[in-house]
Amino acid sequence: MKILKIVGLSLLALIAIIAGIGFILPGKVHVERKLFMKASAQQVYDQIVELRKWEEWSPWHKLDSAMTIEYSEPSSGVGSSYSWKSTHENVGNGSMKITAAEPGKLVSTEMNFMENGKASADFILKETPEGTEVTWTMDSDLGANPFAHWMGLMIDKFVGKDYEKGLASLKEVSEAAPQLTVEIKEGVPVDYIGIKATASEAEISQVLGTSYGKLMEYAMAAKAEVSGVPFAFYYTYDPAKMQLMACLPVNKKLPSKGEIESGKLPAGQLAVVEFYGPYEKTPQAHEAIDAWMKANNHQPSGPCFEEYVTDPATEKDPNKWLTRICYPL
Repeated sequence: MKILKIVGLSLLALIAIIAGIGFILPGKVHVERKLFMKASAQQVYDQIVELRKWEEWSPWHKLDSAMTIEYSEPSSGVGSSYSWKSTHENVGNGSMKITAAEPGKLVSTEMNFMENGKASADFILKETPEGTEVTWTMDSDLGANPFAHWMGLMIDKFVGKDYEKGLASLKEVSEAAPQLTVEIKEGVPVDYIGIKATASEAEISQVLGTSYGKLMEYAMAAKAEVSGVPFAFYYTYDPAKMQLMACLPVNKKLPSKGEIESGKLPAGQLAVVEFYGPYEKTPQAHEAIDAWMKANNHQPSGPCFEEYVTDPATEKDPNKWLTRICYPL
């Protein structure tokens, strides 16, 4: 019994020593990793500020492909967030929110790991002529728990490894992303005829095709010529229910008839991105213009429109399709 008492007292003393040292260990944790990427700061920023794109490069998304994710709408920019649930021991449950965003410079986030505490993380982008240096940091307050302070000594090692993997994947997707340049162009007044419609993201191609067929028939019957490439106005963006208008430019003003409306594109400045690739990837161009407008204090003066320059019937390679995305300023 005396031996057990000695052992017990020794253990208590050891625990007291460990706790005592724990109290004087740092109560805050800082993790930081850097990686240089041969991509513009805007290309990298676009992969971070749109939370849905994290699935392509985040190290934790790759740990558990079966985890459930719920995104806010919108899913990009300040205030956007997502939450996740996972049975994987290294993923768990939690949520993340973007708290600050400066196009091409910074994205700040706030993370809640539920019972494992909270943390803040920053992506700091520094562009050079050769590319962009990306610094990913994490800061967490461990509170007054001395044993948490001991755990804090290992966080840099474990989280740092994930950061290194994540930065490597971010580098890969950023360098593969198209370079999107926003240009200011002068819009020319153009008469057009159009048909308004509602469609899900998956239905857009079919709806546009049907509408363009009707518009072409009407133009031919009215002895009018199509004076340019087909385009479409987008009034709202909701993958499940988009409000749009398919349009054909014509060489003279035509009267409205039934579902076909007559209109005129006004003169004025346009923010334009020429995007090469499949139609389902054009949101990248919209995001680039949105970021550019925020950075340059611009506001759209009307609905955006997409000009479909390449005819998919003659060019079979989707990577060569040119879509011109235009925002009136």
